[in-house]
Amino acid sequence: MRLRRRLVRALHDGQELSVVRSWKVWFERNGAGAQVFGQQESVVVRAPNVVAPLAEVERTRPTDTLYPVTLNSAGLIVVHGPSIRDVDARKALAHATKLVAARDRPAEIKLLERRDLEQIAQQFSAFGESLPADLFFPSGRSLKQTRSLALPNGKRGSYTSTYQTSATRGRRWLKEARRAIVTNINGIERAASEAWSLEPI
Repeated sequence: MRLRRRLVRALHDGQELSVVRSWKVWFERNGAGAQVFGQQESVVVRAPNVVAPLAEVERTRPTDTLYPVTLNSAGLIVVHGPSIRDVDARKALAHATKLVAARDRPAEIKLLERRDLEQIAQQFSAFGESLPADLFFPSGRSLKQTRSLALPNGKRGSYTSTYQTSATRGRRWLKEARRAIVTNINGIERAASEAWSLEPI
């Protein structure tokens, strides 16, 4: 089967950072549950120059550590590897921040670009923390949660996440899952979305 994931992150000027990744996945029995194995097939990243270092993290990072994913007897994810290393995101953020500072741009534009980078870095972490437990076999429930963010330099932040799923008609497996995250840093909001789909090859 083919698993697809599409990430979209909005920037202050209306531009977007988008990442579309696909894997060939297969299931093997594991006791009362199963394990999902995966092999990346493709990745397409589109991003403006200012967030190129963060985009490069998405474009080049290996995804082997994500698999295998262990499912219990109800089809829920109980174990999976990390989808992104925090150290990679931090290094990319530091590099991108230096590039913004060196650009010949008005101070107010640089400030907006730095805020974009901070928001995207937080969304990297938010999306990379964990896969939804019912990703492969959806429960059909809608979820919403809000968390506070610990930020450097005394800044305050939060993110709100909403999640909705649907199963393939006549089957239990995933048709589509959508997760949206809105981050708020010092009163500035940015939106990001994530969409998953699973289909036979």
